[in-house]
Amino acid sequence: MVCLQEDVLNYISMLKAAIGVMEFFFAESEVDMKIRQAKKIMKEVYKTRYWAYRQGYYCGKMDAGKLAGDHRLLKAMRLTKKWESRKIRNDVNKILEKNPFKPRDLQRSVLRLKRYGCSKA
Repeated sequence: MVCLQEDVLNYISMLKAAIGVMEFFFAESEVDMKIRQAKKIMKEVYKTRYWAYRQGYYCGKMDAGKLAGDHRLLKAMRLTKKWESRKIRNDVNKILEKNPFKPRDLQRSVLRLKRYGCSKA
């Protein structure tokens, strides 16, 4: 079987790309943390000396753009910020969906008032 040099180079580049994608996914899964673990860490930061020391170390080394400290603490901080922002966004969306001036909501309110006998309409 005769292979051209271009075919071999294409095959090698495709193989390198596939290996790079696989390494990316493996790296992501190793660092992955569940939100309940992040919440637990953030609750314990102020209770135990173990996390308090790491929190102080992180805050002390934040200068000069160098992020130092325990990676679990940093990941927990990022996840809880993301979780809290998502929670606030969802709460705002729930509030905005409830509009008392929509025709359907007005009709429902009128029917409730009639049922309870509060209105003579």
